Amino acid sequence: MFALRPLDTIYIHALDNQLDTTTGHLKKVVVLSVKIDKLTLNRLNFDSIDCSDSMVNFEHRMNLRKTKGFAPVELLQASP
Repeated sequence: MFALRPLDTIYIHALDNQLDTTTGHLKKVVVLSVKIDKLTLNRLNFDSIDCSDSMVNFEHRMNLRKTKGFAPVELLQASP
């Protein structure tokens, strides 16, 4: 991604359809929001990391519950 654009930081957000129990309908929610800086990303050994464990290297929001899966989180946004 960084090779394609002259950027130092990118934001990646993962969405999931989850049941809204107040309406009974599926709702698209953010389950991962991460701010990835190029310098830190380039220091990672991708042959040996666990992707979910590697999130500690970056500012992120993720709430993975072992019995229920991902819980919704707030979206990280760039500072003005």
